[in-house]
Amino acid sequence: MRLQQGQNKLLNLLESAYNGEVMLPDFQRNFVWGRNDIEELIKSLLEDMFIGTFLILHTHPNNIPFKPVFISGVREVNPKAKENPTMLILDGQQRLTAMSMQSILQIFH
Repeated sequence: MRLQQGQNKLLNLLESAYNGEVMLPDFQRNFVWGRNDIEELIKSLLEDMFIGTFLILHTHPNNIPFKPVFISGVREVNPKAKENPTMLILDGQQRLTAMSMQSILQIFH
């Protein structure tokens, strides 16, 4: 395993999650943020504030050390997403999930 600091763009992580390339290990807790948490995250992003870091485990789709699960909402917004992770989110799932289209749509309903 190698550790390194990266500069992944947030939009790239979201696109990769949408396509099933970024997933979660099955031991992660469920998405628990509420509307207020999501609104605060969006406010922070709009104000160009630091929202924390993500801990990412790079994997090969044919050799994944943990059972992968989709980011909450991915299957609903992209039923064609394939389980093909090249990255597992070990820390940052609540933030990444909150920025998914499914979560943002929930704010307005």
